[in-house]
Amino acid sequence: MTFDLCKIDMKKLRDEIAKKVHHKETALQDIREIVEQKLAEMLALNPSRMEYQ
Repeated sequence: MTFDLCKIDMKKLRDEIAKKVHHKETALQDIREIVEQKLAEMLALNPSRMEYQ
């Protein structure tokens, strides 16, 4: 599956996020945790990758 990022209406996306996210810090922390968890899963599947920190 591919997406053409040029076709995303950034203003509309920003407005939708602003309506749904009232606590930005909490939302950012949730996103960070999800990304870190997914990265850990991906590294577990491919242990030859380096740890980037």
